[in-house]
Amino acid sequence: MRYGVVPSGGLGKRSQLSHSKELALVAGRPVIEYIFDRLKLAGINQIFVTTHADKVDLIKYLTNISPHKSSLKIVLGERKGLLDGIVSPGFNLYPTDELYFGLPDTVWYPENGYKRIASVPNDIVLGVLPTDTPELYGSVTVAGGYAKSIIEKPSNTTSLWIWAFGKFKVSVIPEFLRLSESNPAFTNVLGSYTAKSPVPVVTFPSGKYFDTGTPLGLAATNLYVKT
Repeated sequence: MRYGVVPSGGLGKRSQLSHSKELALVAGRPVIEYIFDRLKLAGINQIFVTTHADKVDLIKYLTNISPHKSSLKIVLGERKGLLDGIVSPGFNLYPTDELYFGLPDTVWYPENGYKRIASVPNDIVLGVLPTDTPELYGSVTVAGGYAKSIIEKPSNTTSLWIWAFGKFKVSVIPEFLRLSESNPAFTNVLGSYTAKSPVPVVTFPSGKYFDTGTPLGLAATNLYVKT
């Protein structure tokens, strides 16, 4: 089975909003709806949203208002970081099940990105997009269709690729957790995994990636989406 997971437990301090960052409006819609749309385009109709009980506004919106509410399962837990938010639903799934992940405060193109990576068989597959600011994200060095290295917010890199979304089989979660013991950041866990096992990537040279987590990022996202 294929499931979506959207980790939404972050406090969103960069956004300077008075409400949960996932509810920031992009072209009149809460930004989290864009990741739901993309998952649904790939035929993924069961989506876990991991969050914290104190995000009352987000929980109320997802439960009562979101047009995708019938497909959503809210998973409440402690605020332990991005890795936990992504893998925790897998503890109750089968090893062969797949989790498709993406960040709730981003908007990216092409919209069929998940559908594209669904056709690539592997325990982990990443969708990577170009950016002019790789130092702000998880930078990916790509060669021959595979990730050669993945680094969190590198101070110096020649690669303009970043990971934007991906999928993994539930069977790799124990290895993720083992690798996280030395460096718990999710991007660095991906990097450690890549160092020992080939990770295919699907590149989208004409793709776009927007991070709404800051006021400037939200404004840029709205400008692009509205036009």
